[in-house]
Amino acid sequence: MAFSVIATYYSKDFSFHNESFTSYTMYVIFMFIAYGIYKFFQISLAEDKVRFSPFSLFLYFIGHLFLLTIVFFSISSQPLGYSMVLFFKIILYSIIPVSLVLLSYST
Repeated sequence: MAFSVIATYYSKDFSFHNESFTSYTMYVIFMFIAYGIYKFFQISLAEDKVRFSPFSLFLYFIGHLFLLTIVFFSISSQPLGYSMVLFFKIILYSIIPVSLVLLSYST
């Protein structure tokens, strides 16, 4: 309820801003679909306990980062190909320091 009031206020009073919740529709729909698929597989394949491995947390991080880069470029009305460039640059610039630290500690 509160989210809809805030979204209505900003979309009517500040429609010239990109952050007026007009471009979040596809993001919210995709998040609901992704969450629905996730819950379907969790309920159908899960055991009694909920467990998170570091690998699954890493995959959730990668998926959310990918979605955020797509949403960022769709809000700013730029080509979505730039979102892939930004996504892979973030991944590359995250891997380089980790690999340098691992190399320095391995010697």
